[in-house]
Amino acid sequence: MTVARLEEDIQALQMQVARVSSVRQPVRQPAAASEGGSELAASLANLDPASEQAFFAEVSKIVAKLDEEKEAAAWEQELAERQQEAEDSYAEYDEVYSRLDTNVSELADKLQLGAAEVQDLKSLLTLQNDRNREITRLWSEGETSEEDLGQLFQSHRAAHRAEILALVGEAGLPAYKKYVQEGSLGGQFSFFTAPWESWVEEQPRD
Repeated sequence: MTVARLEEDIQALQMQVARVSSVRQPVRQPAAASEGGSELAASLANLDPASEQAFFAEVSKIVAKLDEEKEAAAWEQELAERQQEAEDSYAEYDEVYSRLDTNVSELADKLQLGAAEVQDLKSLLTLQNDRNREITRLWSEGETSEEDLGQLFQSHRAAHRAEILALVGEAGLPAYKKYVQEGSLGGQFSFFTAPWESWVEEQPRD
């Protein structure tokens, strides 16, 4: 490791320290950073190789710690944004619950469902709305991996499609999908069920 390389790393470190300091204490500014860097570089020129290596190791640790702090701050900010998005989504889910009887009645007329089928439809819409809410909660908390969330998302979507198809049949599926796609059950419900995709083709075949 050359002195020139160390000087470059130290200058980069000073810049990072200055940025962190400006966030934590906006009124404080590093004093004579360039002069200090030059003096330090001059001192390093007299270090033996072992001392240079030890010093560089310490600098690397500090830089790594600063990077970790920046990543942690960025993650904290992302979680705050997720929580806000989740609150907006929860409001949509609550709206689905409050309009459930109306939505079921409208769908029952479009699909010409019998009394028993109407109750089944209401149960399926409630179940899927609960699933959507749970996915949002897990995502907003940030403790579930993206891979696990993706698998759960696809599992819930496939389950809802199979359940609705079994209830309304292929003949009634276009009307149901159109109703969801138009946003009658809210944007989140539409997102989590993707009614613009073909559901029949994804069903397992014997």
